[in-house]
Amino acid sequence: HRLRALPHGRRLPAGQRLRPRARLPLPARRPARRGRLRRLPPDRGAGRSGAGALPAAPHRLRRLSRHRRTAVNALFDLDGTLVWAFAGLIVVGVVFPYVFAFRRRRRLDRLRLAEARELGIDRPVAQFPFIDPMTCIGCGACARACPEGEVLGVVGGVAVVVNGLRCVGHGRCADACPVGAIEVGLGDLRGRRDVPLLTPDLESTVPGLFVAGELTGLALIRNAIEQGERVANTIADRLAGAPRDDDPDAVDLVIVGAGPAGLAAALTAAGRGLRFRVVDQGSGLGGTILQFPARKLVLTRPVALPGGGALEREEYAKEELLEILGRALAAHQVRVRYGEKLERIERDAAQLLVRTSAGVHRGRCVLLALGRRGTPRRLGVPGEELPKVLHQLRDADSYRGRRILVVGGGDSAIEAATGLARQPGNRVTLSYRKQGFHRVKRKNQEAIDTMIRRGKVRVAFGSEVESIESGAVTLRFDDRTERIDNDHVFVLIGGEPPFELLRRCGLAFGGDREGEGGERRRGGIAAALLLAGLLASGAPAVAQQSPHGDLAITCDQCHTTAGWEVTRDAPFRHESTGFRLEGMHAVAACTECHREKVFSRVATACSDCHRDPHLGELGLACSDCHDTRRWDPRSEFFSQHSRTVFPLLGGHARVDCEACHGGQPPEQFALTPTDCVACHRADFAAATDPSHEGFPTDCRQCHSGVAVNWNAPGFAHTALFPLAGAHAGLACADCHTAGTQARADCASCHRDDYDRTRDPNHAAGGFPLTCQACHSTAAWEPASFDHALTGFPLTGEHRSIACADCHTSGYAGTPRDCVSCHRDDYDRTRDPNHAAGGFPTACQNCHSTSGWDEAAFDHASSSFPLTGAHTSVACADCHTSGYSGTPRDCVACHRADYQATRDPNHSVAGFPTTCQTCHSTRSWDAASFDHDGQWFPIYSGTHRGTWSSCSTCHVNPSNYRVFECTVCHEHARAEMNDEHSDVANYRYDSGACYACHPDGRD
Repeated sequence: HRLRALPHGRRLPAGQRLRPRARLPLPARRPARRGRLRRLPPDRGAGRSGAGALPAAPHRLRRLSRHRRTAVNALFDLDGTLVWAFAGLIVVGVVFPYVFAFRRRRRLDRLRLAEARELGIDRPVAQFPFIDPMTCIGCGACARACPEGEVLGVVGGVAVVVNGLRCVGHGRCADACPVGAIEVGLGDLRGRRDVPLLTPDLESTVPGLFVAGELTGLALIRNAIEQGERVANTIADRLAGAPRDDDPDAVDLVIVGAGPAGLAAALTAAGRGLRFRVVDQGSGLGGTILQFPARKLVLTRPVALPGGGALEREEYAKEELLEILGRALAAHQVRVRYGEKLERIERDAAQLLVRTSAGVHRGRCVLLALGRRGTPRRLGVPGEELPKVLHQLRDADSYRGRRILVVGGGDSAIEAATGLARQPGNRVTLSYRKQGFHRVKRKNQEAIDTMIRRGKVRVAFGSEVESIESGAVTLRFDDRTERIDNDHVFVLIGGEPPFELLRRCGLAFGGDREGEGGERRRGGIAAALLLAGLLASGAPAVAQQSPHGDLAITCDQCHTTAGWEVTRDAPFRHESTGFRLEGMHAVAACTECHREKVFSRVATACSDCHRDPHLGELGLACSDCHDTRRWDPRSEFFSQHSRTVFPLLGGHARVDCEACHGGQPPEQFALTPTDCVACHRADFAAATDPSHEGFPTDCRQCHSGVAVNWNAPGFAHTALFPLAGAHAGLACADCHTAGTQARADCASCHRDDYDRTRDPNHAAGGFPLTCQACHSTAAWEPASFDHALTGFPLTGEHRSIACADCHTSGYAGTPRDCVSCHRDDYDRTRDPNHAAGGFPTACQNCHSTSGWDEAAFDHASSSFPLTGAHTSVACADCHTSGYSGTPRDCVACHRADYQATRDPNHSVAGFPTTCQTCHSTRSWDAASFDHDGQWFPIYSGTHRGTWSSCSTCHVNPSNYRVFECTVCHEHARAEMNDEHSDVANYRYDSGACYACHPDGRD
């Protein structure tokens, strides 16, 4: 019988038995269908089981032979063995490889985690997958889903972060987790002062001022769109039902920035009926996206656009995404005011004033969606101001056949290097100060590795740019420097976000969110530990509903039968929840924190119980300054003051807080100025040695912040004008004669030295006033001038010549051509006579700086190389009328040889004057004429040996163009006529013979 299950906790009354559950009615047996069985022949009717018995399959009756029945029986006898064998194959072929691969992955994860901790990259700088170890089952789905790879691993059965630098916040790990143990948020921000303090609604410490996009620390376009939409919805919910502002110029929301976050907020605001205004400092839509290189693929996951649109693909080209956003704005009639740069945000009663370069905008709320690009960081090296140095790559196709240096190791630098390397003819070098790429996306890592293997990109790890020149760049390594040829330099080392501007607007930075986020996480862990402890105690459920909600513990853990009040000696221990009661918390009444009877409805953040008198100016982590022992441990303030922009050093560490913060509302410190003169104006005005009148008010230029008193100057003269050599021993007044800032050029102090110098005379010679070109700070004499800097290096004999020998009319404008100084040497030269021969005045063609007499002229440079007998001929034999315009044809010099030749007579026979056809430069007599190749075979074939001299065929010695065939071939004309009777245009003459028999054959 099937028994009904009793509810948990119920028992049967005495004497009562369980009633069997009714059987379900079975379906009626289906009648057999007719016509399916064949009638058996008489001889096949009975089987082995008896007369008339049918086999198991009546429609497939067949008698088995004895051998076949034996084989089947043997097969069934081995059935168990086969099953075990098959199971063994599955274990060996499937289970073992899986287990081996699983253990190998876990071993690699442990090694990667150890390496990451050694390198310090196991903690991310921004986006971070928070993993709940109490929930994680260690399946590794998150690690496999991460598109960046190597961010997550499984160690000890729990997912861990092994390379946090690669995390960019895709969020696919959280989606892939089957138990919901991962949440992507902001990671370890300790030591970073570039993320503003925000509430969960993305509101800053200035009420009504929100932040979205990259400024929040979360990257990716998808996150920016979601944040912009969330901020607009939050503002719309707050203003719902509130009266409209009477100011016609005021709006509900001012959006600063036309990037993804700002545009998403604008589309959401339009859909929620808010009055809003969008301003952007750029000239086009897109914000940071607009600065990307052409055709860059953006987005990583599909995302829905506010207002009904959607980006359904995982990748879009930059131009395509901007077009989609533009269409969405046009559909909602959203207008963006371009060219307005944010200058300041101020509070005016219930409104926020947004001051831009074009005017003032009033709004009840403001959203800052500026991005983090900011001003490009600079290298600070000589030559960075050259036009070939760029801080952005717009289109890689514009650079082909160039020598390019890319500086940086982030995604922008990697993408630029790979894009430029794909262009034909480019030679790309990537300079990165570290020894490897740790923060680039996976696809960028694979792309740069491919380019390196193909030799398209050379990576100079551990290098920094030392200087930039017009045609080269010098890289500095730890042990050497390297100078490489270069046409373009792309400095892609990030930007300086407008943090100071945001601080002036009232935003509070200054630390991580460990306090707030840690309290929230600790609260979750406390609840989990409490629940686990209660379940482990095995407390039975009570029938009456507990006033404390779903709290599965027995009442006697806190209460006794003597009374309902909770006593101090109750067995319940608060540390079992994960929140230990220490200090003042240990003596506080339970109801001071648990104001409701449902104990789970309590937060663990300090600000939930303690009002923040600082209004968020000092961050949300109260534990940075306070502890549970007492509320005002002033000794802790000094150590925490170092986390602000003004650490307390030297004399400042001995000053009472009120001495600097006395002019503000109590317990509010953000408006205290940090410039020295705000407190030390009286000291500045009272200074007399020297008088500070006209001095800059930046006291730190001369006075050190670590000094214990005001009279300990520590001016770092190195920053503006290093005091080296003889300058180090001078009194300040020697240079600062007027008591104010002195000029940094040498001539301001050394004009007298310049004017009285006679060897050489600087003033008469027109020497420049840049004294440092020749002199050093060690002493005015001796001077050393690098003549190579003028473009005319001194080599050979020039090094021993006095300056005045060349600089006869001063130093400025001295010509660089040789003949300006060596005209006399040129004119008096007789072997050969340069002036008469019309030699060019480019002396360097034949002479060197080693000496004037040892000239060496490369005749091959004149397009007439000297070979054979020409190498020993005197120059004047050919250059009879000077050197310029000398003809290059042979007959110009060899006309007499041509006319004197008799065997054969060149002149009479009308030989051509192209002597090189038969003669070479080795000698005139050894001539070679290719009669067989050019005219008629007489040295081979049937005519070989049938002639004794040229006149045998050339019967006219005065004209070798005339030849006769009939002289030797004395055939009867009548016979030849008969033989050629069938030949068209036949003639009996030598020209016709040659025309038909050019090679002398029949």
